[in-house]
Amino acid sequence: MRGLVLGSVALLVGVSLSEHAIFIQARAQQIFIVCHGELESICKQHPYTVFEHCGNDNGVGGANPDQSGRNLCGHNRFDKAPAEGGSIGGNHCGYSWFRITCRP
Repeated sequence: MRGLVLGSVALLVGVSLSEHAIFIQARAQQIFIVCHGELESICKQHPYTVFEHCGNDNGVGGANPDQSGRNLCGHNRFDKAPAEGGSIGGNHCGYSWFRITCRP
């Protein structure tokens, strides 16, 4: 009977650790929709989660998804893709919407 109880405990611990590992992996992947431009009011034409003012305050003069990904993710492991809105001209440096997906 004692062996049966120990086997059950090990199974419960295994399930708990597995669920915890899945939660950590899902949480580690962050997705940002960036709008890069001069006026945030123009960015509101399309969905976004991060506004980047077009200036030297973020390390780039114009939209640069590679630099934005490094700034947002804190490393070079990320994917980039266009987002709804694409790129349009206007104001000081135009407007660009793009997606950054940070990988663990």
